[in-house]
Amino acid sequence: MPGRLQARLIALPPADALVASGRFDAAFYAAATGRGGTAEALAAHYLETGAAAGTAPSRDFSAADYCGWYADVPRLPAEAFLHFVRHGQFEFRCPSLAQAWFDGAMIMATGLFDYSGYAKWRQLDNQSAVALLLDYAVHGAPGGVAPWAGFEPAFVARLYGPLLTGYSNPLVFFLANRHRPWCHPNAAAAEDAARAVRASGVLDEAFYRRTVLGGRTDIDPALHYASVGYITGAPAARDFDSRAYYASNPDIAAAEINPAVHFAAHGRAEGRRGSTRLIAHALDEERESEADWPTILIVSHEASRSGAPFVALELVSAFAERANVVVWLGQDGPLRPAFARAAVDILVAPIDHGSAGAVIDHLKARHAFDVALVNSVVAAPALPALAARGVPAILMLHECADYVFPAGTAAAAVARAAATVVPAEFVAASVRAEFERLGMRSLDLPLVVRPQGRCDTGRLGQASGALTAAEVRARLGIDDDAAKPFVVFGAGRVQPRKGVELFIETARHYVEAHGRDCRFVWVGGGYEPPDDAEYSLHLADQVAKSDLGDVVFFFGEQASLAGFWAVADAFLLSSRFDPYPNVVLDALWDGLPVVCFERTTGAADLARPGSDDVQVVAFKDPAAAVRALARLRPAIGAAERTRRAETWRPRLAMADYAQAIFALGMEVAKAPPPQPAEAPPRALDDRAWFAAAQPAWALADRRGPFRSDAELAADHALARRRAMPSIARDLAATPIVRRAGARTAAPGEDPAVPPGLRAGLHVHLLESADPVVLLTILRVHAVMPIAVTFASRAVEERCLNRFAFVRQVSIPDDPKAFEPPRALLRVLAADFAGFDLVGSIAVGAPPPIDRGRAGADLAFATDRAAIGGVMAALAAPDGPMLAFPHWPVGDGTAGCERVADRLAASLGRPERPRDRPRPATWNFWLAPARCPELLEPALGASTAALVRAESGADRQAGFLAFLASLADPQRPMLAVDATAHLRRAASCYLPFGA
Repeated sequence: MPGRLQARLIALPPADALVASGRFDAAFYAAATGRGGTAEALAAHYLETGAAAGTAPSRDFSAADYCGWYADVPRLPAEAFLHFVRHGQFEFRCPSLAQAWFDGAMIMATGLFDYSGYAKWRQLDNQSAVALLLDYAVHGAPGGVAPWAGFEPAFVARLYGPLLTGYSNPLVFFLANRHRPWCHPNAAAAEDAARAVRASGVLDEAFYRRTVLGGRTDIDPALHYASVGYITGAPAARDFDSRAYYASNPDIAAAEINPAVHFAAHGRAEGRRGSTRLIAHALDEERESEADWPTILIVSHEASRSGAPFVALELVSAFAERANVVVWLGQDGPLRPAFARAAVDILVAPIDHGSAGAVIDHLKARHAFDVALVNSVVAAPALPALAARGVPAILMLHECADYVFPAGTAAAAVARAAATVVPAEFVAASVRAEFERLGMRSLDLPLVVRPQGRCDTGRLGQASGALTAAEVRARLGIDDDAAKPFVVFGAGRVQPRKGVELFIETARHYVEAHGRDCRFVWVGGGYEPPDDAEYSLHLADQVAKSDLGDVVFFFGEQASLAGFWAVADAFLLSSRFDPYPNVVLDALWDGLPVVCFERTTGAADLARPGSDDVQVVAFKDPAAAVRALARLRPAIGAAERTRRAETWRPRLAMADYAQAIFALGMEVAKAPPPQPAEAPPRALDDRAWFAAAQPAWALADRRGPFRSDAELAADHALARRRAMPSIARDLAATPIVRRAGARTAAPGEDPAVPPGLRAGLHVHLLESADPVVLLTILRVHAVMPIAVTFASRAVEERCLNRFAFVRQVSIPDDPKAFEPPRALLRVLAADFAGFDLVGSIAVGAPPPIDRGRAGADLAFATDRAAIGGVMAALAAPDGPMLAFPHWPVGDGTAGCERVADRLAASLGRPERPRDRPRPATWNFWLAPARCPELLEPALGASTAALVRAESGADRQAGFLAFLASLADPQRPMLAVDATAHLRRAASCYLPFGA
């Protein structure tokens, strides 16, 4: 009985069936025929005239091959292709010799195929391994023949069903996915996984059979969930949503761990959620909505007594006088009752990509929202769901983009919001810088810089259990009858970002300059020596070795700071980075002067000429901070503090800030409704996005001019625990990667090549070259002009003559003694003259089982996404001359040195730089315009002479060393981590992937 897709293709009209199948390549056909139009129009043309004229519908289908192998198919090309689309692909018939070669390459590389067993089963005696593989692709797979004893094709086909769409046969599907924990080769292996699902106690088999399997009794629910269900997002039970569990836990999703098994073994104990079930509405008493008021949704990631929730509470309280305010709290906390008193509705439910849509749907069923305010980037997962449901949103961004991890998170949030409010230009500049790093400099960013008001709600007065001023003085050893020492106050959780060691160092400098009649007081949680060996222990050691035990004091987190404000004389913001801390506003509100470091905080914008209320000193300069503090001595009196406070309180009034935000919200609400946004899929892996968004200070270069995105990700491994964002806007090329969605490729155009540039690939076949390796490269780069050179006629006979179907291949007239250096120079002059970008790779035998560097080379050379990023880097106006995989290596043997020096001398460069690393292998891309020396006739003559002078290995290594010496020392070459690409499961190099 046909499956759903096959039944649909049979029912559709022929042209529509070709398009819906995904087997008709409209871009390929348009390029081959020179026609334009929709995919449906092109498919109709193929059926009417194109097939009869001999034009193929895709690179993967050959009517001659298909009809020649299978006697039961129609003889006319158009009807043969239609047969393949509606029947053949579901019977795992092979569409062409090219596909058979490609499948054979994949199978051969795994080493799993049982050649002798297959030959006996098929009665094929004295056949080569290649012939057996081709026979399997053409006849064995459609016949259900097992390629080895441990693989059960019928089981795989029955169990994985729809997932096989797009794969040639069950074996190819398995080989492409065998490294994934849900892919099993036989029933016994699948049963092992099913037992773990049953033991978890999470799966409701009756529910699963009814809702997922449609009542089928021939498939075991646990076995299906362990193999197909969880990876396709099927719910394991009414209260366990696999898709939501993955969305909420991207670390689990990235490893494709069975969510039900993980939840039972670890997730439940770790506090991870198994469903999007909402926590009950938390109103103590219902507040009536006003029919003629706007309705505003305010999203706060939590209700703790901390900065961002205090801002959200202030806005809720202010808006409640003129709007119906609905509050969505990501986590409950002590501020929730205060939120509830001002809101018409309040919901406590997690804010994550998995459950945001369900929460908003639930709230929209109760309220008609005019606008939403998303408070803090931590609540940003709500933005895509709001946009998709037509609710305009304002992002309240309190964080600098540089310090929001993973890199790119802040940019994604800003891009999805109708407007973004930041408290200072310092924060706005960090956002613009991140967009520039992502190649989006020209994007019109709706950033609104509005200094934040000071928060009162929930913090007024002396909180219960807080220290009084008298208790603070007592702990500091301040005698009420004696002259009061100068007290400098600092606050915040003890962590390196807060610069607590700079606070201590400032105290040391102050004591040296002005004596010990002072106290430096830090209030905040996290100071836990000796348990915290990472930071607190070093701070305690710093205090002891600086002899500051009677000067520097630490207090834990406090319910109120009123007692400390009463004792302090100045506030020192020692942070390395603090966007716009509420504690600075509190200090100014209480009439306390502030000292901070430059380029570390938006609070520096509050400094005024001729005033010492806010003093900004040189970055990380304790001595400058001491001079600023000294100007504030002697301690200011009560009258002076009152005067300062009266000056600042009108400027810091939260009412004015709230009014500005409310007005912006109404403006956004009246704007045309946003189109539902659907983020494009990520073109590259998370590491590439992460590296592209890194700020300059994070690009610490420890290996000369070379930089690896993988090393950057390793340096910031913590940042990779959450899923990377993708942005639903047009994106342009970046220095590291090229993002999906920037433009639509024209028919026949290579989407990896930056627009307006010409790019070509040179493939050199070594004596050990194998046709399956060559085929892998040719198929991946078929749209790009390719020049193939070879070491001998034997290589040509073995590799090239069987690939007559490959177009745009240039064969040299004089192949004798050809090798990569001479071949590259010839290709640059003859085939790729005037090209902007040229790649070159030397092809040998298939990589060994452990793959190693050869496998990584081939993986990188066949990764279109990675090559697109390299091309974008080379095409940049300030881009490098040369890009290659692997870390570079230093100069090699004496023969290598002689070759490099001789080539340099041929161009009149007797002093070749000795300290320039070179590519490790013959696999690189270059921008010819940046190395015109390669076209010098003298160089070609020298290269020919070197054929007789040194060994082949030295000739290659020496030429690469010479090539690297041509690069501009001021313009670093680009090294890319090819081993990481080897680990990725990209289909373009599956024969050699992990």
